[in-house]
Amino acid sequence: ARRASCVNNLMQIGMAMHMYASEHSGALPWSGGRGNAECLLTLHNHYIPDYKSFLCPSDPESGKHKAISAQEDEKTLLNTRLNGNHSLRVSYEYFGAYTLSPITLPEYPQGIPRVPVVWDHAGAFPEGLEVPEDFGLHSTDKNGFSKYISISVFNHIPGGSNVLWLDGSVTFHRFPRDFADINLPYRPEGIAFEGVTRPVFQKESVPY
Repeated sequence: ARRASCVNNLMQIGMAMHMYASEHSGALPWSGGRGNAECLLTLHNHYIPDYKSFLCPSDPESGKHKAISAQEDEKTLLNTRLNGNHSLRVSYEYFGAYTLSPITLPEYPQGIPRVPVVWDHAGAFPEGLEVPEDFGLHSTDKNGFSKYISISVFNHIPGGSNVLWLDGSVTFHRFPRDFADINLPYRPEGIAFEGVTRPVFQKESVPY
């Protein structure tokens, strides 16, 4: 049931993305790349009024939003820091935060290419951690403690992510079998991007 609710969340985000694109010459929200996803705040403010649509119901980190009370200003607290408190990216990653230009929908009758847009992420890496290049997914921090990414850090069982694609569909990708890299479910063709495969905690975000 929770995975189905997550799928519904992603489909709602997908519809909002397409509505945004229809009003912005086919371009999805973009704030310059380099890990910047502030454009999601615009999507929330104008197309998805309930921020809970950005929270995966299976994500233990979604509790970071519970501190928002009726007396607090939601718009002031909400942000887009990866895995951060009150963040629209506490559960889901947005590919457009890493592309070097906006993701765009092709004009009809061209087909829509296979591009991952939003997916459940498994967290991020603390700055300074040497991230492994292979899917052994083992490394150590500066103190010599082991650091692992395993299926246990994903929101859904078996370990993996629901993925929203550019055409609006949502599918489940198992980790690591279906993933192109540690934080990338699929490597699309013809789109320049950087940083998504090895994300790090951003300022003021909270490690898992």
